[in-house]
Amino acid sequence: MNYQGYLLILIFCLAKANTDDFVFTNPGYPKPYKGTIDRYRYQHDVDRGKGVAVLFYQFLANAGDCVTACDANANCQSLCGDAMDHPKLKKMLIVNSSAIITMQSTGSSDGNYHSGIYAKSVSFDLKKRTYFDCNSTVDLSDEEPFFLVSQNYPDTPTDFSFCEITFIAKDMIRAAIYDLVTLNSVVFKGLDASGKPTEVQLSGRHVTDDEPVALSFSKTLQVSFAFSNHTTFYPRGFYIFVDSFTRGSPSSAACVNAGSVTLKNGESVSFGTAKFGVTAYQPNMQCSFQFIKATPGNLLAISMEFETEKCCDIMYVTGIAPPPYNLYNYQGYMQRTFQFASESVVSMNFTSDGVVQGPGFNGTVYSIDCTCDSGILRLNETRRTLQVASPGFLAGAPTYCPNLTCSWIVQFPIDNEVVLNVSMVQLRAISQFDQLLIEDNFGRTIIATNSTIYYGQRTFIFTSGELRISFVSSTTTFFPPQNAQPGFLLDLVLVKKEIRKTVIKFTDDYFMADISTRHFAEGLNATYEYSITARPGRQVNLHFFTVLDGVANVQIYDGPDTNSKLIDTSFLFDNDTVLDGIPLELSSTSETLLLQVRPNLYTTKGYLDFQAMVTDWSQDTNCPPLVLAASTSSNPTSVKLTGSRCLSVFHANTDYDPSAGTIVQIQDSSSISLYKGLTTNSSHLLNSPNVYEYPSFIYDAYVAISYNSSRGNSVTYSWTKRGFVTTLTMSPNQSGLIMSQDYLPMYPSSAMQQQFSIELVSDSAHMNGIKIEFLKPTGQGHGTMQMQQYNKLLDEIPYPKDDGKTTFEQCGTKMIISYISPGGTSNGLYARYSRGSKNCNSGNISSYNVTFGIMLVLWLFAVRQDEAQNK
Repeated sequence: MNYQGYLLILIFCLAKANTDDFVFTNPGYPKPYKGTIDRYRYQHDVDRGKGVAVLFYQFLANAGDCVTACDANANCQSLCGDAMDHPKLKKMLIVNSSAIITMQSTGSSDGNYHSGIYAKSVSFDLKKRTYFDCNSTVDLSDEEPFFLVSQNYPDTPTDFSFCEITFIAKDMIRAAIYDLVTLNSVVFKGLDASGKPTEVQLSGRHVTDDEPVALSFSKTLQVSFAFSNHTTFYPRGFYIFVDSFTRGSPSSAACVNAGSVTLKNGESVSFGTAKFGVTAYQPNMQCSFQFIKATPGNLLAISMEFETEKCCDIMYVTGIAPPPYNLYNYQGYMQRTFQFASESVVSMNFTSDGVVQGPGFNGTVYSIDCTCDSGILRLNETRRTLQVASPGFLAGAPTYCPNLTCSWIVQFPIDNEVVLNVSMVQLRAISQFDQLLIEDNFGRTIIATNSTIYYGQRTFIFTSGELRISFVSSTTTFFPPQNAQPGFLLDLVLVKKEIRKTVIKFTDDYFMADISTRHFAEGLNATYEYSITARPGRQVNLHFFTVLDGVANVQIYDGPDTNSKLIDTSFLFDNDTVLDGIPLELSSTSETLLLQVRPNLYTTKGYLDFQAMVTDWSQDTNCPPLVLAASTSSNPTSVKLTGSRCLSVFHANTDYDPSAGTIVQIQDSSSISLYKGLTTNSSHLLNSPNVYEYPSFIYDAYVAISYNSSRGNSVTYSWTKRGFVTTLTMSPNQSGLIMSQDYLPMYPSSAMQQQFSIELVSDSAHMNGIKIEFLKPTGQGHGTMQMQQYNKLLDEIPYPKDDGKTTFEQCGTKMIISYISPGGTSNGLYARYSRGSKNCNSGNISSYNVTFGIMLVLWLFAVRQDEAQNK
């Protein structure tokens, strides 16, 4: 470090070394300050047998602005913040030796303007502990304050002798009493402002309990006292400032917008002392303000920052609080507040004397609308937009009124939908009772918030003809200005529904249907409508497989159209749809039902889908539940097959992946009919009481079982996904069924490829090859069959588009069937594999190949002959 830098630090640290009494203030005093105070250090050196007292004349500052006095052993006392505002707080620091005094900010600024710090460091005799000379006369012409502080303060005096002190001044004298606790009276004698003799006697414990006491005299003042030597359990003494000042005529020149102002709805007016925050207010001020509310249903609200000299510059306010507490006195530092008035007229009267000033006050009065205009709001072809806001918001009010109870019902045609946008929600943090609530027409909660800043979903769609908005605020009438939040604003727009309609009419052959939307594949900005008609005398039953809350809006009408009664669907949203087990269901009361599903474009769930099925089948009570569902793969769901003439439907809650399929394990398949998909049509029959075999893996989200007699039977369902290759093993005398992804698809399939590897597990003495029977036509599907002998390629041939009657039989231990499909709905591989009937021991393999080759040539020749004839 260079010499100059070192010298600067040394000067800073040791500045203001004194042996005489001295005054110190914060920089710029008495100009108001708003920021923080740099570190200032003072040294007051005294002789042995003396101490240092730091006496405070003004101390209104940030909470972290402190003055600390320490002795040589670092024994310290501190005073911080708005010390003058606290009657019980001693405004004095004592050090029984020389002192190091530090003034600095130890925390951040509170953002308010403050008067600052004025202090005087004085020396005193440790034996006498007196701060002035009794029986003396003090001339106040130097305009410096005199600290009239009792002996041994802040402890009880030890000198009980009579004492009198006389003050003289050119004009007026003021005694500001901040602390006075005595048994005997302290007598203040002099002339009043008119020149007449006056005398005031003060004593007791409660003289300054609430506020300081100020006494004014003309030109001369005698103060006399003698402390009692009686012992008390509380300390006694006094702390008084005596000042001189020149009286002046009261003036309102430095008052901003003084007088009477009438405020209409949405209007506001500022008021205060001139040059607030720039200079201290003027002496001898007299400001009168009157604010009158002109609009019924409004409240006056006042936001104000205020700080004046604690003892003597006072504002009296009426009309804010209800009687009998409707008279407020503001003095010293007042916490900034935003306050609603209880009366229609608010009056403020402020006076200052001629001695000490401060920042003053600065505020605004608002006339805020408190009327909700609750009731029914209608959107229609002539009124397609609407704004709903907290009272006063649209008029620019800084906040909303207390004790509000507002409610609105928004109605709109059911062939339309309403898009609601949460433009703003900023409610007051000081109360958890302030709440905005938005519900659908069944009372289902869409939004319930008391947020100061709303981070939730911003846009919602309502589709059922009605929504409800309510808003309540607490009875709290005052709070910090930063909590004066503006309220809320909702923008609503009416939009015509775009309908995607599906008509379903059940018959004896067709009584179950899937109504899943495949992630709303026909468009997200549309309403999917299903018009469902049951067979005569039956009801329509809906079963739901996906979560609806936040994902889709659902309206269900108990009849053929939207004029029918709307069924309450709130339970589908209030409870998560059962994804594993028995799904939630809903039934009509007649043969018809209309369902409308609208995707929530603004969901925060991360997905959009609706999966459900509909049927008019009425399951007997002796039967198991009609529908079971599973959302987790490889999670078995078992059901006991009871009763007779029953159905059991299983649904895999998948993402429509074509590689997903169902695994069914039937305890006794001899009495069961198993169907692929949501049907009991014979075209989808996989097994029956006459055909026990069925595929071990069924590519479908649905399977259905029907039976007439259970005989203690049971079934277990599960689902999973398979890859490109399906590997199967076959023991002697074993057989099985294979199915491609595009076989009898629920939805049109995309072009796909698949491969099946079937391996024969057998000893070499009994090799008979593998037989494939095509049970259904493959449509446009085609591929190859490759035969291997222990991974050695024997042959690979294409298999033609088949009519579902061809059987292939080849020698070898493994057959790999490759399948290619162009997609669509009319293709698919469905075949049975079993052990062949050939003698395929090693010596006969080549002859088998010759025989198979001749058969293949003959078959190809026949195909070409057919093609020639067709031409």
